[in-house]
Amino acid sequence: MEERFYTVKEVAKILNISPYTVYFLVKIGDLKGIRIGWVIRVPESALKRYIENNRIIGPHSQLVWESLGKKK
Repeated sequence: MEERFYTVKEVAKILNISPYTVYFLVKIGDLKGIRIGWVIRVPESALKRYIENNRIIGPHSQLVWESLGKKK
């Protein structure tokens, strides 16, 4: 199966951030992207890795989720 590649706009929508922030994350290397000509595409595996690496975990994570009104 071939890997899916997301546009910057799609990644921004998934992460609920601006496209400019996506460009910034790619530029600093936090999110791996591929430049094809003038556009950037983000592999699905890179997006999943970014989400996993930036999860709130630890002894206080439950407190954070509760303060946001969410159950973990």
